[in-house]
Amino acid sequence: MTQQPLLRIRLEVLVNDINKVEGAIDRAKQRGCELDAVIGSITDGNRSVVKLIQQLARLNDQTAGAFRRNDELAELLDEDEGSTDLRDQIEAAESDFKELDRQVNAIRRELRRIRKTTKEVNARFTGENSTLQKQCSQLRGDVESLLKRVRDAGDDKPRQRGFWTDYEKLLDERARPLFGEYVDFLGGLTMRDTGLDDRVCEMTDVLLGRFNAIIGDFVPIPSRKAALSSALDSVIKLGFPEWSIWGVPLVAHEVGLALKDSHEVKKLQEQFAGEATKEQLAELYADVFGAYTLGPAYGYAALLLRLHPHHDEPIRDTEAKDVDRARLILLALESAGDPGTGYQTEVERLKETWTEAVVTKAAPGHEAQAEADALGPVAEADWIDNFVATARGYLKDRRSLRAFDERRWTEAKTTWEELKDGRAMFDDDIDLLAVLNHAWAARLQDASAVVELTQQVEAMWNGPKQRRRAQ
Repeated sequence: MTQQPLLRIRLEVLVNDINKVEGAIDRAKQRGCELDAVIGSITDGNRSVVKLIQQLARLNDQTAGAFRRNDELAELLDEDEGSTDLRDQIEAAESDFKELDRQVNAIRRELRRIRKTTKEVNARFTGENSTLQKQCSQLRGDVESLLKRVRDAGDDKPRQRGFWTDYEKLLDERARPLFGEYVDFLGGLTMRDTGLDDRVCEMTDVLLGRFNAIIGDFVPIPSRKAALSSALDSVIKLGFPEWSIWGVPLVAHEVGLALKDSHEVKKLQEQFAGEATKEQLAELYADVFGAYTLGPAYGYAALLLRLHPHHDEPIRDTEAKDVDRARLILLALESAGDPGTGYQTEVERLKETWTEAVVTKAAPGHEAQAEADALGPVAEADWIDNFVATARGYLKDRRSLRAFDERRWTEAKTTWEELKDGRAMFDDDIDLLAVLNHAWAARLQDASAVVELTQQVEAMWNGPKQRRRAQ
């Protein structure tokens, strides 16, 4: 038998799969255009309904006011046995109209959200120049080239053996990662589109907006693992199991990783070349970036949700040890405030919580070593302490970034209290970071309040909004 039918079949299937992905891109574009048109029509109709509700509400207010102001009419109605029910219905209609108006406005917000997502997807991922489209085209070309060589080689077994190696390399290094990215994207987009992510992507969008000047415009989607997408332009994947309001601050780490080719990261890699690999230093820089820009909220989310409290974790060239990352984050937070303040009290509480977990996780007889690894050496002997100071210095030079320091922590606490008490309305751009910081602080102080705190934050986010000027 010649021409390796088994290998040909697998290559032909692979080409067909690539074509399916490319076809899905085209269908997504068509679906997006159709959905946008439908949403536009519904939105227009929704505006008419809102106007009608407002007109009926005004008419009802005028009628109710007439009853209140006209004593003669009120006396006539009092004499009529059936008039009391009519007057009660008119009075009750006022609250009914308000509730109806609230529901219609909620529909409008939902439609605007879906429309925004649809436009973002069309603009980024369906064009001929998108990264996904390019990678599909390149992969298909390489697979078709290999398929032709397989056919032309006939029964030349040494060559065919080499073609199997080429096929397996294409499959493992390019095809599987590409298809995995695409499937992750579709699943994440569905969760975002339907609101199954509990509006986490919406909150993440707001935080990402703070960094547009340095990384451009990114779209967050839920995924199996947090990362920057390698096959899709401008996508940040929010990793499971962090799909909640509590994990939102973790996006700052992915933003920091997006700066891995920046001038300051390269300088850090040169200055600390003897301490860690380039990949490890880039990851540590991303942690300093998160702590610098988002404050304790990043520290809470990183140490309490993502990092593993293993003091004896094996060293990997591509990733920094979690116990070192945690120590670095705590050092970065400590350097943003003065000793003895409420801010430092919160950082110290986080440090104690993390250290306790590291010691508890240690094997019997290794508790002392675990605590020493968690706390690290004294500042003078700790290269990570020097790394934090140097990285923070570079971040201060970026004028588009504002440090979340002790002063902002205090301001944020006032905002949090005002929002909780109903003395202020939520402003997405200004208040989200304050809420995330102090909701986390409240959760760490009282673990039993997590459900109540989650509901409070969601109510603030979904409730009435007000635009204010940033201080």
